[in-house]
Amino acid sequence: MQAFLQGPSATNPDMQRLGSAFKELLAAREWADYSPEPRPQFEQGKRSSPFTREETLALIEVAEAAVAILDRLDDDARLKLAVRLVARTRK
Repeated sequence: MQAFLQGPSATNPDMQRLGSAFKELLAAREWADYSPEPRPQFEQGKRSSPFTREETLALIEVAEAAVAILDRLDDDARLKLAVRLVARTRK
């Protein structure tokens, strides 16, 4: 997600991890909301069974790590990230 990799955030490892977590969690959420398939197809390959407990717990860990990163951001960094996430790039 570009919002996490713009400006000074581009070299911040926490922001890179946050962007990666956001992308992974968004893909899982979009699949859960919209896909008629039995489960998503992740980069590791096609899977045909429902999410396992371990996979669900792994997604929860990703979300917890993302929240921890957000909690460590100062107010200025939070505001800048929020603006980047809300603002749309004009073409």
